[in-house]
Amino acid sequence: MDVWLRIERPVDAEADIPLQDEASEKVKRKYASEPSGAFIVWSDSSDGTLGCIKNNRSISAPISEVTELVLKEMQPAKGRGFVALSFVSNAGRELAGIYSNTCSANAVHWLSEIQPLIAKALGLGQRKEDLGYDT
Repeated sequence: MDVWLRIERPVDAEADIPLQDEASEKVKRKYASEPSGAFIVWSDSSDGTLGCIKNNRSISAPISEVTELVLKEMQPAKGRGFVALSFVSNAGRELAGIYSNTCSANAVHWLSEIQPLIAKALGLGQRKEDLGYDT
């Protein structure tokens, strides 16, 4: 494992990994030694993936395709808005992400806080994308 970074996730973060199971067996075995509820970011050049895992949820993307970590925010208007921290390809395609299905101050704060930590650990560029209002 090239990167194995534990990130503190407050209970009120309101953003989480989608209910997906994309981590390799190697990542899952290593994660089994972590405290329950640990939020881990990893990169593994031996299988060419990077991603995040927390309990039974995990996302992953090919290292070779991910170039930046994008914080996307759509503010509530008629709809509830949303916030996402997405692994994005050079072509602008979202490969995987951490989401909150509402745009809340807690979700924006936590994702804004962890974006530079994850980007630095994985050697990715980072930017913010304001998607306006959820009309």
